[in-house]
Amino acid sequence: MKMTERDDVELDTLLSGMKPPEPSSDLMSRVLADAYEMQPAPPADAMVPPRANSWQSFLGVFGGWSGLGGLAFAASVGFVVGLSPPDVLTTPLEVVLGPDLTETYEGTSDSFGFGWAFEEG
Repeated sequence: MKMTERDDVELDTLLSGMKPPEPSSDLMSRVLADAYEMQPAPPADAMVPPRANSWQSFLGVFGGWSGLGGLAFAASVGFVVGLSPPDVLTTPLEVVLGPDLTETYEGTSDSFGFGWAFEEG
């Protein structure tokens, strides 16, 4: 069925007559009063503001005890791997960084490194 302009006008007039009536302000105030009565009261300890604890706020920065423990573990593993890296890491690092750092240090004169004071008499 093909709609014509006349059908559109009739449809608009039918739909405009079907608008729901606006609720009265008395009804809305009673509904809101009932809704406020049904809400649970906040607990008494929620009314007291929490005491600011510097240690708790410090732990909160790291995500609590578990975050601080993870940070300590990662730092210790990084320190150990930095002292003696496994052979698996040295080959890719040599490709990226170039020659081994010990070879670079041995190739420099002693006046640029540590221990120059011990060579004198």
